[in-house]
Amino acid sequence: MSSDRFHLLQKTIRDIHSIHGIDLSNPNGVTVDGRPYPAMKKHINMGVQYSFTDNAHDFSFDIPIENGSVLRVNGENYDTEDGPESRRYSQLLVPTIHFNKDGTKSYRHGTALHVGADAFWNRHTVGSQYDTVANLHDVINEYSRLPHQGTYDWDYSKEGTDAFRGVRPHFTSGAFGVHEEHLKLNPEELQEHRNNYKFNPYHSGQFLSTSFHNEPADDVHHRYDLRTEQLVPMSEKDLPNNA
Repeated sequence: MSSDRFHLLQKTIRDIHSIHGIDLSNPNGVTVDGRPYPAMKKHINMGVQYSFTDNAHDFSFDIPIENGSVLRVNGENYDTEDGPESRRYSQLLVPTIHFNKDGTKSYRHGTALHVGADAFWNRHTVGSQYDTVANLHDVINEYSRLPHQGTYDWDYSKEGTDAFRGVRPHFTSGAFGVHEEHLKLNPEELQEHRNNYKFNPYHSGQFLSTSFHNEPADDVHHRYDLRTEQLVPMSEKDLPNNA
């Protein structure tokens, strides 16, 4: 494993801490502005392609919420012709029963489509020109008081659509915004999600998946063990947001 790649990862972890106030090196989760949280699905992109330099990065992780949802936190830092820019934002993801292209079910967390695709989205950018900047800790406290809720989603294939119609026969075609009430999971369906959701141990806080976009195409993605400091290749399909 290239020592240059390892040093770039270590530098990026330090940069994220200094720029965003987020420490991803905690093997039990993350530390946000000095406050520890459990976290999973930690990921860093380095050398992102839309930047002018190789120092750019973006990152994401999920903080589990007591009501069965998770808060997906994203951040990015990149250089522009006008200088460096950084952003931090989050969105609540709810238990989701997803119908795949072949009509089979998968159990995951996704945007609250039963409320709206942009529901529960927050901007946390420090020093931003935007008027509304939410405090991440306040958002977590607010969302932890929400009722247990979830949504259906499906791939737009014949099999996926037919499978969804099998559980919502009165659904009619149209924009999500018109038919959101058809997507909400009932108590039995929420229990189905609880019973079938499988957590991948490689998505725990001990691991950090990485993507080096300035590397050859066949050597981009790696998994970093924060306890052993081993950095090993992984396939794109095993990235936390693809699994």
